[in-house]
Amino acid sequence: MFSIKPVSLFYHYIPLVLIATITCGLVYVTAQQIVRQGANDPQIQIAEDDASDLATAGQSTPHLVQSINPIHSLQPFVILYDQNGNILSTNATDTNLLQMPKSIFSNIESRGEDRFTWEPQDGLRFAAVIVRVPSKSTKEYVLVARSLREVEMRENDLLVYACLAWIAMLTTTLIALLLKPLFLEKYL
Repeated sequence: MFSIKPVSLFYHYIPLVLIATITCGLVYVTAQQIVRQGANDPQIQIAEDDASDLATAGQSTPHLVQSINPIHSLQPFVILYDQNGNILSTNATDTNLLQMPKSIFSNIESRGEDRFTWEPQDGLRFAAVIVRVPSKSTKEYVLVARSLREVEMRENDLLVYACLAWIAMLTTTLIALLLKPLFLEKYL
């Protein structure tokens, strides 16, 4: 008659727990990064198009026409900054909230653009892209941002799914290890 000893169960189960944990962790992190990086896509396109329009035609960006309340809206908003970080124009309704740290502008000089998560106040997070307007005599920057509210809800859902998959994997492997002696006794 076969039986499984608690020590043997422990030594067989721990590596499986580690494999399940690493697998679920990697799947979650990969999916979360894909969702978060995808949140930048509309802003990248709008920022690059607006900066190009400003550089070539010197015209105001068409995205500044409609007023947007960034606290309540999921729609991207645009801010045009001067070289000192002062707001030149925007379609966002609350400009007090939208002052950018000066360090952001120095980062753009070396890289040409910056993509970041911006949290101007607790609980208010934006996926933001800022680019320098090319070939202007004065330095100007176009920032386009949108709320991460929906993206963060999807990320939370991903975490729940990853945890449920992890629990299912641990439960299944534990049951398999516990039933192993019965299987061996019946078929061997």
